[in-house]
Amino acid sequence: MNRKQAIVALLMAAWLLLIGGLSLGSAAPGTPAAGTPAAGTGAIVGLVTIAGTQRPVAGVYITIGYKGIKLAAITGPDGRYRVERVPVGEPADVFGFHGGGYRYHNSIYDDHLKIVLTAGQTYTYDFTVKPLNDPAGEPAVSDPAVSPARVRPGDTVTFELTAKGGKGGLSDEVFAASPALGRLALLTPLGGDRFRGALTIPLGTKAGDYPFAFFAASNDCYDNHVFPMLTLHVDAA
Repeated sequence: MNRKQAIVALLMAAWLLLIGGLSLGSAAPGTPAAGTPAAGTGAIVGLVTIAGTQRPVAGVYITIGYKGIKLAAITGPDGRYRVERVPVGEPADVFGFHGGGYRYHNSIYDDHLKIVLTAGQTYTYDFTVKPLNDPAGEPAVSDPAVSPARVRPGDTVTFELTAKGGKGGLSDEVFAASPALGRLALLTPLGGDRFRGALTIPLGTKAGDYPFAFFAASNDCYDNHVFPMLTLHVDAA
């Protein structure tokens, strides 16, 4: 290697180190920088307000997908939500459920959207919720169950719920969802008015208590006014 080639090689090495440093920032090895979706995923963010106003709505359960993707979040005091690690190339329909007297919102039904993310994309989906105009249209839910109530990462948990009625008839969206865990279980008919579903606790889940809310939707976009709650305890792996 002559002197000119050596200088070029040194400059190239320095440039690669600089680019590597800018890309990694201060993130730990293998951890995406804050706000950067993991490889093969994207993010969905948004603001939920009351229809006809600019008032944000806290405590809206956000679910992403339900038959394929099964992710969950909840709006904060400012009405905003963020769902990370949404798989790309799959339907990522957004649903908003609130137990405080609002109709549930469906990105397909209400806004005629078909949300499918590309790698690294952050998709903004703001929407409004409307106060219930017919409380009698709510589905009736009761007798939630979780088994086992104490698990470790990698274990499978089964959820059950009795659900019936609702204006327009009960829809497919019968859920047990935990924003703290970031996951939901889709509950499907077991017989009669009983529904059952399961999810596997993600590996790497921190030990702690994870509350799950149970809710059902009707075909006319009503959900139960009060969400039954049960807590799942996850032990250290």
